Amino acid sequence: MGEIEPSPRRFVAPRSSYTSSDDPPDQEDRGIFGWSELALVLRRHAISLACALLVIAQLIIKGLFLGHFFFRQQDYQYFGTALKSGFGWAYLTAEGAGHLSPGAAAAAWLLARIGLYDWLPAAALLLVLSAAASLAAWRLLRTLLGNRPAIVIPLALYLFAPLAFPGDGWWLVAIRTLPVQLAIFMTLTAHVRYAASRRFWHAIAAAAWLAFGLVFSAKAALIPLLLYAVTAGFLARGPLRQAGRQAAVRLWRGWVLYLAVAAAYLGVLAAAGLRLAPASWQSAGVFIGDALRLSILPGILGGPWRWYPAPDRSYAYAAPPSALAWACVVIVLLIVAGSVLVRRRAWRAWVILAGWITLADLLPALLGLGSAPAALLALDTQYVADAAAVLAIAVGLAFWPVSPARRLIGAGAAAGPDQPAGEPGQPARQWREFYPRALRPVAAVAVGVIAGSSLWSVHTYVADTSSVVQRVYIGNAKAALAQAPAGTQVVNEPVPSAVMSGLFGRAADAEAVLGPLAAGPKKIIWVTARPTGTIDKLLIFGPDGRLYRAIVAGGRSLSFPAGQGCLRPGVSTLTVSFAAPTPAWSAVLRVGYLASKAEAGQPVTIGYGSQQLTVPVRAGLHSVYLSVHGSASAVVISGVSGFGFCAGDAEAGLLTPDTAEPPGSGYPR
Repeated sequence: MGEIEPSPRRFVAPRSSYTSSDDPPDQEDRGIFGWSELALVLRRHAISLACALLVIAQLIIKGLFLGHFFFRQQDYQYFGTALKSGFGWAYLTAEGAGHLSPGAAAAAWLLARIGLYDWLPAAALLLVLSAAASLAAWRLLRTLLGNRPAIVIPLALYLFAPLAFPGDGWWLVAIRTLPVQLAIFMTLTAHVRYAASRRFWHAIAAAAWLAFGLVFSAKAALIPLLLYAVTAGFLARGPLRQAGRQAAVRLWRGWVLYLAVAAAYLGVLAAAGLRLAPASWQSAGVFIGDALRLSILPGILGGPWRWYPAPDRSYAYAAPPSALAWACVVIVLLIVAGSVLVRRRAWRAWVILAGWITLADLLPALLGLGSAPAALLALDTQYVADAAAVLAIAVGLAFWPVSPARRLIGAGAAAGPDQPAGEPGQPARQWREFYPRALRPVAAVAVGVIAGSSLWSVHTYVADTSSVVQRVYIGNAKAALAQAPAGTQVVNEPVPSAVMSGLFGRAADAEAVLGPLAAGPKKIIWVTARPTGTIDKLLIFGPDGRLYRAIVAGGRSLSFPAGQGCLRPGVSTLTVSFAAPTPAWSAVLRVGYLASKAEAGQPVTIGYGSQQLTVPVRAGLHSVYLSVHGSASAVVISGVSGFGFCAGDAEAGLLTPDTAEPPGSGYPR
């Protein structure tokens, strides 16, 4: 695993193969540059080809994976806010779902105007970020460890890590996580070059990538700590304390620059006033223990293999079999112990990984946990999705030596800034260090098992989840709002919980989620779910996103005897009796009536128990709605004198869509 891929060379035909007129060789001459030469080229570039094929395979899998999903939950709130906001500092630095992410806000602002709730451009953006992060991981491993076959292993661990896939299928999570992974790889690559050459422009590049990561997530503020840990642990020589001091002193300008960028971001973060809800000690213990045993450690080995779907089935939580979870704990401990026994510095890599998981993943989750169910959130891999990037780095550093060309020049070294820097007098030994050849089959089998487990975990995740409900609902709602006439009155009730949970309050109402899809502010008139007054042709969204006629489900009135349903001289009160007392949970009363033009404008009073509503009469056939509570046996109508006012049916209960109406009577038609 220590071989180095040789640099590419140009194949030039000998001069004797050309004619005196310098004409190119004919077809027969070209035959000497055939399959054997191609095979030689492939052998020379086997490592690069293997890495490129892994990246391509991951992008194909990721593309198919993203095609399975759609927007969910907070995504709609985020895009709705983006559509109605101007592109300014106040919008970019506003708190969104408990996070400060100007980059995600900018992406949502742009995508909302390209096509609101259009998954194709949103998924394409995630795929581009995933491709950039994958290529950056390859570049970092090649820069840090050299172009040796061994880099295929940590690269594959990152590309197919099941920990990252669930978050990648949730737009709002992925748009914050993928840029951080990209920033980790690019920042460390630039910093490694800076440490080896001490050319400050590399530090500037690292700081720029650090700023890029911070624009998307506060987790990137810990990247300078990661850079220092890698520098002191693997790029500098000598005991750890001496190496740490050397790294701090010799690269002090870079550290000042990195910390200045991080401090500026933390200042913006403090000004935004993010609200934290720290977990109790008991919840913290449950969260950390379950996250390590059921999510993180199985994820390192390709787990969790089995998932627990959310109620809306658009997301799932890690749920590995208990026996496999405990087996993963043992296996990971054995891997760590074995690596430390073979390479004394390996423990530093595992400390780096553990430190990142603790500070960047577990601690922020604990600070925002509050009263949320710790046992469930511990199974949510979105919190540790970025750990896949640090895992690849830690595995590479734990099992293989850093390229001498990337070592920090020690005190007293007379070499130039770009000279390789192994141990004094032993650069070759440091460069050629690798594990015994007998262990290569073991490593190949282990990597194959982990890769297969990872693909199986991704497959089972796709099988256990579905975004059909969300995709169909939003598609139908978009078509319904486009077809509905201007001025259509629609009930503003919460959308199905599969689209957005009622836990988000008013943000889950149809006006908030679907209102931005309307062509203009006056296209739809939103009516409260407990309406009051005369409202005709009231529509309501059904569970499939179509617009249906709104009806009141609950208690229904009896029909009037012939000729007794109208007010007339001597009969100033009508009693509309229900077949049975209406349900106690009744919230809406609807009464239909027919009035002549002579009665138009006169007040009529509708009484339901102790609740009354007086409205002016309109000529024609109309409906009066009254917000009520509790049960009643009848509705009392009074106030109109003369002929020309007749009461119709009455219902008390809850507004619901009339899904039994004939096809084509709703929207979309």
